[in-house]
Amino acid sequence: MKAKETLEKYYMYVTVFTTGAIVLVIEILGTRIIAPFYGTTIYVWCSLIGVTMLALAAGYFFGGILADRRPEPNMLYSIISAAAAFILIIPIISKYVIPGSNLLGPRFGALTSAVLLFSVPLILLGMVSPYAIKINEGKFGKIGTVAGSLYAVATAGSFAGAIITGFYLIPAIGINSIILVFSILLIIIASIGFMLNGKKNITLILPSIVICLLYFMPDIFISRTFGPNINILYEKQGVYGRIRAVEWKHIYRFIMIDGAVQTYFDMNKKEFNAPYIKMFEKAVDYRPGAKKVLSIGLGGGAINYLLSKRGIAVDTVEIDPDIVYVAKKYFDFSGNVITEDGRHYLHKTGQKYDMVFIDAFNGYSICPYLLSKETFIETKKVLNNTNGIIAINMMGYLFTDIDGNVSANRLVISLNKTLKQVFKNVYLKAGNKGLTSFVFYASDNAVRMDDQYINVTLGDTGKVLTDEDNPADFMASELIEKWRNYNISQLGAALFI
Repeated sequence: MKAKETLEKYYMYVTVFTTGAIVLVIEILGTRIIAPFYGTTIYVWCSLIGVTMLALAAGYFFGGILADRRPEPNMLYSIISAAAAFILIIPIISKYVIPGSNLLGPRFGALTSAVLLFSVPLILLGMVSPYAIKINEGKFGKIGTVAGSLYAVATAGSFAGAIITGFYLIPAIGINSIILVFSILLIIIASIGFMLNGKKNITLILPSIVICLLYFMPDIFISRTFGPNINILYEKQGVYGRIRAVEWKHIYRFIMIDGAVQTYFDMNKKEFNAPYIKMFEKAVDYRPGAKKVLSIGLGGGAINYLLSKRGIAVDTVEIDPDIVYVAKKYFDFSGNVITEDGRHYLHKTGQKYDMVFIDAFNGYSICPYLLSKETFIETKKVLNNTNGIIAINMMGYLFTDIDGNVSANRLVISLNKTLKQVFKNVYLKAGNKGLTSFVFYASDNAVRMDDQYINVTLGDTGKVLTDEDNPADFMASELIEKWRNYNISQLGAALFI
């Protein structure tokens, strides 16, 4: 084999490895681009996975047809250059596509956004492998060997792209920076490919270079206007989502995780004023003499703030170290925190507690594995005795049905039934009618409820949520839509993009 053919062979492997990696980079970044508006729900993940698979299928099909008609290396590298250009414009058009798809709701809005933002570059990247096979047919061995080796290298690239992006790049740099880096990499791949095949005309990669230069124009990518009442104190694209610490109207301070507003703190009154926090505090009145409490989910540290003033020791479990940082820096949290998954802590801990609070939301995701019968059984084991109380915060919707009975959304009803499978007594309070916070109190001992907030009595309908069968995220879909629209109406859509 001649030296030039050897170089072309190995460079083709580099090409398919790189494009295979970027397919997974786009898929992973896609969830982070859509999540601030639609959350990290199962609909978002299914939309991105489905669009990726369908786009790749289209790319394989059309790539094969085009390769048969024009089996030229320069056409392959033109396709790669075009993919770079379409990847580069994703941050520009996302500011219009994502809010524009909101009319379709959380499911089809997320799906439409995924199609419009990512399908074209993914189709172009999908065309690379069949094209590479065709133009190398007969050069490096039999067609089966060529196809197998190139697809293997492309798949290995996808693995590398997923690991590098998820493990290292997202926690370290912003989404737009990752897009820029990998787009430049595609431009370099295309440029070298053109030169190896005797094509030095810069016009083939000029569109990508021009768009690339736009990244250094702050009017497009850096400057963002959220309104006169919004002040962003902190922002980071973390492992578990995009986190912001926000001041609103110079009065309220809160945390946003992938667009979900959490942990309201009134800076004038120096207190956390979300209704569920006060309802959580009521649990202490229902369990007199409590000395030690476990809180799963930190937020801004509201539970620790309230209970420590009453002389109660609080162990807080929080999975996200970035949330711990925000709580300490912007909400003056100074309590004991264990940076770990809440379910794992319940399973392994030897500690005993008088009460356990569960307030774990990852953006709009409700963490179904913390809302199963098995979780509640494990939680019950860490309670000191039958007087122990487990209190759970859950967003929900309280309404009066057509028969005049007070009722709630499906998730609240099913969570009520699931808790009754584990505890002898389950009580429920709501902050208000309509979209509101619910707090469950579960104990093996009877608890005398007071009349503060709304006492809600639900029947035994609903589904028992288990590790094996837990459709909690599907049950929450309508609620999430109401919650998301409420946040947008209060703060403006610009803050969620």
